[in-house]
Amino acid sequence: MKSEKYKTVAIIGRIAYGIMCVESYLMQKYPKKEWSILVSKLWKITNLELWDEWMDEVIEIIPEYLFEFSDYESSNFEYLSKEDYEKLCDVFRETGNDVNNVLKLFYDLACSHAYSSIEGSGRKSLEMLEELIQFIIKNEVKLPDDSEIMKISFHEKNGWGIAFDGISLSKILL
Repeated sequence: MKSEKYKTVAIIGRIAYGIMCVESYLMQKYPKKEWSILVSKLWKITNLELWDEWMDEVIEIIPEYLFEFSDYESSNFEYLSKEDYEKLCDVFRETGNDVNNVLKLFYDLACSHAYSSIEGSGRKSLEMLEELIQFIIKNEVKLPDDSEIMKISFHEKNGWGIAFDGISLSKILL
């Protein structure tokens, strides 16, 4: 299991690596698309103490849920503006269900310990990270370098880790 090496990495570091995996996937599979609006929303989590609102915001931008309605007016999006809705619809146009799948795998990772304490080494997030990594590998996408996230210690804040500006790890936003 490739994710075993992340046992010493805090949950926030595992999530950051998940975003890095999503970015690698998007850049390698759909290099001509403008992904900054999507990934800027994902990276917000690394700088937050409370994730409830972020979870609600991000679920709205996963294609399966974004396209649940025929247009913005018939939706009941709480966090997504009409302008961002239109930009996301445009960026997701002509992508496959694979983008939905990679985003759902990431979202499951990010929510893996929501509303709970972390037991042991946080096995659930390791399992979710493993699923995401295997999806990336199966789709012949090169995994991102993990050296920076390996420094985010599981021993800080009861396994959660300390919030930080994750945008510095982004390949799309920098």
